[in-house]
Amino acid sequence: MRGEVLLTALRRSQFRLAIGIGAVFLTTIAAIPILYWSTDWFPRAEFRHLPLIWLTLGLGIFPVIVGLGWVHVRMAEWYEERFVELVEDV
Repeated sequence: MRGEVLLTALRRSQFRLAIGIGAVFLTTIAAIPILYWSTDWFPRAEFRHLPLIWLTLGLGIFPVIVGLGWVHVRMAEWYEERFVELVEDV
């Protein structure tokens, strides 16, 4: 019985983590088109003859994706380690 409760708690914590990481990811991704459509200068801006939108997508979004993935894996591992410690105490 206690094992089921602990497993349910693990599932809920990992689900909350996934929802939080997903919300940050979607907010970051949604900010680019909003910035593009809401300003006059951003679509025309260039840096060393490269459109700023390309640099934003290439150098701005991909590191965020990698960082969020890293945070998600580390937090999921931490939740699992806590779960194992609690199960071993039972």
